[in-house]
Amino acid sequence: ASQAAAAAAAQQSAVARMELEAQLGTAQVERTEQEARLTSSQAERTQLLAQLDALAQKDTLAQAQIAVLGSLLKDRPQAVAVSVWDGTGQAGQLLVENLPVLNAGRDYQLWIIDPELTAPVSAGVFKVDAQGKVRISFKPTQTVKTAAKFAVTEEQEGGVAAPTMDKMVVIGGA
Repeated sequence: ASQAAAAAAAQQSAVARMELEAQLGTAQVERTEQEARLTSSQAERTQLLAQLDALAQKDTLAQAQIAVLGSLLKDRPQAVAVSVWDGTGQAGQLLVENLPVLNAGRDYQLWIIDPELTAPVSAGVFKVDAQGKVRISFKPTQTVKTAAKFAVTEEQEGGVAAPTMDKMVVIGGA
């Protein structure tokens, strides 16, 4: 009888083991499926973040303010500048063409005119190449809420605190 009991116990143990192996196999399949869903979710998240970044870039470009600055120079009516301004980032790009090369000790200075401020805000100094061209990145020296106009003046080297209005070479804006 003890052999029969041992055989029954061994059979029960084998059945229990088979059930556990089946449960383990099911758990492994479920884990593989969950890992696949996680990988798919991560790929979807990456794609959505890329789309969000692309939308943010489009929005930045859509909100960029572009201003064409016309010449005030009687001897250089073809002098021109284009400013691309990002008010949110408080930064911009300036492209200048056909400005005269300045004498030693002189610089051009970019100004942003905000009607809410009492004075124009300096956005940096620059020189042009032999063809009268330059492309610069700029940031104002203080926060600008409304960049109504952009202007370039001729100043002493290194720039000045306030523009020399009779030395303005180009101006323009929205």
